[in-house]
Amino acid sequence: MYLKKITIKNVKCFDEIEIDFMQGKNPRLWTTLFGKNGLGKSTILQAIAVTLAGPGAMRELLPVAKGWVRGDKPYGEIIGEILWTESDLHAPIKGHGKPKTKSPYKIQYLVIGNDIQKLPKEEEKSYHIPLTIVPWSGQGTPKQKGNLTKDINRLRLTMYTENKKGWLACGYGPFRRLSGGSQDADKILYSGRIAARFVTLFREDAALTNVIEWLVRLYNTARDGDKKNKKALNYIKKAFVENFFPEPVTLHISARDVHLELSGKPRITLQDLSDGYRSMLALGIDLLRWLIQAFPDSDNPMHESGVVLIDELDTHLHPQWQRYIGHWLREKFPKIQFIVATHSPFLAQVADVDSHGLIAPSDKIKQESGNLILESDEHGVKIHPSSEAVGDLRIDQILQSPLFDVSIISPKTEAKLSRHESLHQKKSSGATLSKNEEKDYQQLTMWRENLPVQSDLESRQREQKLNVQIDNLRDELSEIE
Repeated sequence: MYLKKITIKNVKCFDEIEIDFMQGKNPRLWTTLFGKNGLGKSTILQAIAVTLAGPGAMRELLPVAKGWVRGDKPYGEIIGEILWTESDLHAPIKGHGKPKTKSPYKIQYLVIGNDIQKLPKEEEKSYHIPLTIVPWSGQGTPKQKGNLTKDINRLRLTMYTENKKGWLACGYGPFRRLSGGSQDADKILYSGRIAARFVTLFREDAALTNVIEWLVRLYNTARDGDKKNKKALNYIKKAFVENFFPEPVTLHISARDVHLELSGKPRITLQDLSDGYRSMLALGIDLLRWLIQAFPDSDNPMHESGVVLIDELDTHLHPQWQRYIGHWLREKFPKIQFIVATHSPFLAQVADVDSHGLIAPSDKIKQESGNLILESDEHGVKIHPSSEAVGDLRIDQILQSPLFDVSIISPKTEAKLSRHESLHQKKSSGATLSKNEEKDYQQLTMWRENLPVQSDLESRQREQKLNVQIDNLRDELSEIE
C-alpha cells in the first residue's frame, strides 16, 4: 500500500492543506517535512496516521481529540487516498463491489470538537461523542457518499483488520526508546494490534520495550521447533550480517537477552547503548518485526511495500549518522514510502535523489520535490515544495536555502560584520569617523581579514599561520616607512 494524497481541513494550525505524494504516475518514496517549531509537522504525521490506522486503532491511540479542531471552527476533516499494491490482501467482493487495484481508496474522517451541535446537518442525528475522530461519508452527492461508504467498508475488511496480509503502515514519534514506557502505553504496545504500530507517534510516554522480548521469543520458539519463527530469526540475523546498520554490527540473541557487538568491541546489551544507537535500533528492529508479520510468505520482507511515518528522524543522532540515515533507510527498505519530519539539513539531501542515485531534473523539482516547506501567514500554515534541488549542495548552502533560511555564522560574528559594514559605508561616503569609530573600524578590519575561510582544520591552521606571517610583515613594513 501507498499514500497518494492527504487533505487536512480545520485541524489545529491548518485552515486547509493538501499534500500530493505522487511523483508522476508513481508514489514518491521519500518525503521530508521542514519548518520552524510549532508549524504542524507532527500534526501532519498524526493526521496521516488517522487514515492509515483506522477508527478502531484511533480509539486506543487518541480516545480524546482535545485541541484538534482549529480555533472557532465547527469541526475538522481529514481525507486520505490509499493505493493498493500487489502484496496487499483484497477485500472480499461480496457486498462491497470489486476490489480497487488502480484507483485509490478514498477515506474521510470527521474531527469533532466540543459542541456536537455544530456538526453538519446530516450528522446531527448521528450518535457522536465530542472530541473524537470518526469515519464520515462527507457532504457530497449520494453517489459520492456511497463510494466513500464502500471504501471505508472495504478497508475495514483489509487495512483496518488485525493480522491481515500486507497493508503495512507504521508511525514513530521522536521518542524511540527501548525502556521507560508507561503502563498504559505498554498495554497498547504489547497488544500487538494495529495501534501498537503507531503508539510512539501519539504518546510521549510510550517506549518500544517489546523489541528485545520479541527477539528473545523468536529465539526460544525457533529453538523449540517453530519453523515460522526460525525463518524470521534467520532473516533478522542475515540482515544484520549484511550491514543492516550504517556500521558493522553483530547481533547475539540468547534465551534471556540480546547483545550487540559493534565493530569488534566487547558485547553490550541493547539497554546500555547510546541514545542515538538505541533510537536507530528500536526503529529498525520494530519495522522489521511488522514487515515480517505483514508479509509472512515473503522471502525478503524488507523489500515489500508500505508506509512509514517518522517524526524527528534526526533525534539523538550525531551529524555523521544524520548524513547516512535517510540514504540507508531507502537502500534497506527500497519499496517503503517514508514520510519524515526533521530539522536536519542532511536529510534534505535524500528526497531529490531517485532510485539510481541521480538528482531529479531541475524542471521537475518545483512540482515533484519531496522536500516540503511549512510556512505561516495571516491565514494559517501553508505547505509548498522546495523550489530547488539540494541533493548536490553543501550543508552550509542548504541551511541558507529556502528550506531553512538561516545564517551560518554566530549572532555575535554577524553583529561585528554588520558594524564593520556600517562604518565602511560611512567612511566610503566621505564622512569623518569619530576617534572611537576609527578605532573600531581598524580593529574590525583586521579581525575580518583574519576570519577563517577554509572548511577543514588542517587548512585553517595553515591559513592562521599565513595570516600571522602577513601581520608580521605588515608591522615590519610600517617600521621601514
